[in-house]
Amino acid sequence: MAIKAISFALLTFFAFSSLGFCNAAPIRAPVTTFNVMSYGAKPGKQDESTQAFMKAWAAACNFNGNARLLIPPGVYKLSETIFQGPCKSPTPITIFLQGTLQAVSDISAYPDKGWLSLDTINGVILTGGGTIDGQGQAVWPYNDCKTNPDCLHLPASLYITKTRNAKIKSINFINSMGFHMHITQSYLIRLHSLTITAAENSPNTDGMHISKSNTVKVSRTHIRTGDDCVSIGQGSTNVTINQITCGPGHGIR
Repeated sequence: MAIKAISFALLTFFAFSSLGFCNAAPIRAPVTTFNVMSYGAKPGKQDESTQAFMKAWAAACNFNGNARLLIPPGVYKLSETIFQGPCKSPTPITIFLQGTLQAVSDISAYPDKGWLSLDTINGVILTGGGTIDGQGQAVWPYNDCKTNPDCLHLPASLYITKTRNAKIKSINFINSMGFHMHITQSYLIRLHSLTITAAENSPNTDGMHISKSNTVKVSRTHIRTGDDCVSIGQGSTNVTINQITCGPGHGIR
């Protein structure tokens, strides 16, 4: 009787399987977390953590598996910080920002176009509810672009270049030096559930500037700055913008 019962159970299992009633959930590979604190990051307004962040990113980027870069609660002081690819992860790397990133106030610390950069990455997610504080009020007096046609633009808080398949969501941007976000030469960039804020009289603090990029989707975002909420430059195609709260600012153009 026991053998017959087992046989019947197996037959029943295979019968239900063949009808599609036994669909096991796919097994997900485990995610390995790279905590910036483990690489020497020191929360606090005095110590700079730039090198620790770049070391943690390099470890996550070179990891041949599912990777997450964790930035725990706290205030982290950073100068120019570049998260550069290509990376080995088979899935998008998640940058999970829980704390606050604060820019150093010395303009000479930013020789390129961005303060924080995502460069040449295929697959990245920036999320976590944290804050990116450009400390722009310390350098806005040096912006003379209204009177000087040869002026140098101040760095964007987040500069995304040559990047594909990126998602930026649930992040707060405040007081950028230049643009809060600058997306260029990139493809399939999704931006949603963001809050972007700067003083009404802050110069060139566009919420986001999009140029030379294809398939950029912006939605469910509040933008209150001293310049354009969203500006679209030459060479951009398939840009979708919806559910945006804009103002103060110069609108979408």
